[in-house]
Amino acid sequence: RTLLAFGHDLVAASLAWFGAFWLRFNLTIPKEMHTIFWDTIVWVVPLQGAVFIVFRLYRTLWRFVSLPDMQRILVAILVGSALIPVVLLMTRTNTNVSRSTLLLDPVLLAAMMCGSRVAYRAWREHRTTGVFHDSGKPVLVDPKGSDYSRYAGATVIVVTSPELKAAA
Repeated sequence: RTLLAFGHDLVAASLAWFGAFWLRFNLTIPKEMHTIFWDTIVWVVPLQGAVFIVFRLYRTLWRFVSLPDMQRILVAILVGSALIPVVLLMTRTNTNVSRSTLLLDPVLLAAMMCGSRVAYRAWREHRTTGVFHDSGKPVLVDPKGSDYSRYAGATVIVVTSPELKAAA
């Protein structure tokens, strides 16, 4: 599952980089920018992947994703996005990448990575505990108080001696 999540994030990084170019040029990437796109994506995606590993984004399952996980994702994206121009400059890659592309990329990447995790968690929770879904799991209740109507639908209601004395 970790490999699948890592692969998803690499695809998201690729799509975000493409989307940043695409949006920057009003939904049509000019022919002269195709070379720049392909020259830079071979550095951008592995760099983002390395940053994701360093920030340990794959230590929890998606179904348990939490706000600290989202914060870690956002920080990793920001660090990776800050390193992109540095790496492109150091590798002397054709660095004619516009500033708007560098700003759009992390926004798109955050939307894809965080959005997919939240959507998966929501789908997973709805599937297992949804309103119209009977999970088939037994429910054991230790009642408190004398109003037992709120425990309707429970599989087993545990009655202890104080409850028995109150009922008698």
